[in-house]
Amino acid sequence: MAPVAPSPLEQILKNKNLAIGLGVGLLLTLIVLGTVIKLLRHRKKSAHSEIIAQIATVEKKGENLAKQIENQLAEQSALRDKQESDALNALKLPPVTKKTEVLGKHIAEQAKKDSTVMAQVMRSWMNEVKT
Repeated sequence: MAPVAPSPLEQILKNKNLAIGLGVGLLLTLIVLGTVIKLLRHRKKSAHSEIIAQIATVEKKGENLAKQIENQLAEQSALRDKQESDALNALKLPPVTKKTEVLGKHIAEQAKKDSTVMAQVMRSWMNEVKT
């Protein structure tokens, strides 16, 4: 029978220095891979934390912006209400007196009788007020 050739693993195990070198190299490779994986995970966590912080900042800015817009709308609404009330106060008519009632009745009667004459009278009064 022919002698059987030893397998490559058996040849490596026979040479102790080569086996130790391969073991140390394998150990160093595993340590480097473990460190790289740990760093990548840490970076992902820190990047994730940064993203969450940025989102929180944007949400706060959005809330502040919404509050500012609401405040501006409330101020504008209050200003419009004040302007309306000022305009209405400027248009208030003087209190009605006996003379006012009599004159109003007389104008109404004359307008029913001859509307063109009363229209002319009203136009002349309005023109006097403008000039």
